[in-house]
Formats: sequence, C-alpha cells, structure tokens
Amino acid sequence: MGIERMRADVSISIVGLASIAGRYFFGWIADRLRDAKYAACIGFAAMAIGILVLMQFRTIYGLYGYAALFGFGYGSIATMMPYLLADRFGSSMLGTIYGMLTFFVVAAASAGRFSAAIFTTRWARTI
Repeated sequence: MGIERMRADVSISIVGLASIAGRYFFGWIADRLRDAKYAACIGFAAMAIGILVLMQFRTIYGLYGYAALFGFGYGSIATMMPYLLADRFGSSMLGTIYGMLTFFVVAAASAGRFSAAIFTTRWARTI
C-alpha cells in the first residue's frame, strides 16, 4: 500500500492502546445495560466497522482509523468473555469452560498461522 514500515507499525500500538480504553468502557457499559450481551455486540460491531474502514481507505489515516476502532472493540473480548460465560453457565463452571474455550482459541490461532505459512510458501512458488 506504500505506507512506510515505521508508520504502519504504529497501528499495532494503536490497537493495544485502544484495547485498554475498550476494556474499561465495556466493563463500565456492561454494568449499566440490562444484559451484558448487548455490550459484547457493541464491541463486535466496533471491530466489524474497523475492518470496513480498513477495506475502504488506502491511506495511513485509514489504517489508524481501523486500528483505533478494531482495538476498541477488541478490548470488549477480554472484559466480556468471562462475564458472559459466568452469566450463562454459572460461576462454578467458569474455570472449566473458559479453559476449554481458551484451548480451542489458541489451537485455532496456531493452526491458522501454520496454514498461512504453508499457503504463502506454495503461492510464492507459483509466481
């Protein structure tokens, strides 16, 4: 996209900083809504809007806008996931369910990186 590497790297920091703000916000808003799932939906919507921004804009400001929106919404996951699991399944099962969920998330993330490396290597050979 023609964006300098250092300026693009700043977007990773923006995701992290916006995530911190999102964690506080979604914890606060979940306490004020009737059901915490609505706060989680707002977070997921912020991530989706961030991705739409990334798809539409090809400038450094579009990248930063994506990073801010996506990071803010991403902050909802850390706050809302344990809360929603305890609310839906009970606090006595929270450790087991959260542990299993985390196991599958990490396994999928690992498989995704491995398959992306294989796909990228094969694709690079065809060029």
